[in-house]
Amino acid sequence: MTANDIWDYHAATGCPLGRAQELLSAMPPDIRERVLLAVRQRSSVKLLVDPIETDLVLAGKVREAADEASRAADLAGHQGRGRCHVVWAMQKKILAERHGIAWFSPREMNPEVTFD
Repeated sequence: MTANDIWDYHAATGCPLGRAQELLSAMPPDIRERVLLAVRQRSSVKLLVDPIETDLVLAGKVREAADEASRAADLAGHQGRGRCHVVWAMQKKILAERHGIAWFSPREMNPEVTFD
């Protein structure tokens, strides 16, 4: 991790430099690499998104897994607060087990944001 990485993360997220360094240091290397890639590819969107969600080859599988996970959460009665975490966990599992794809949820990509 470089000073430029810390600065880029700070600039993209608005968190203080010290906190940016703390957060990046605490991330497992695979997540940190994906987060920094998202920071550098970022548009005007406030939240960081795993870059594979816009990859021409992988985006379709990510969307399909999200749809399947959402339907499964509905069938299991997961509604309201906390539902997104259930969906993301299912989506992550589907992508890993069926396709060998490592996908990082919005929570993993944005550790300073609280999702309900």
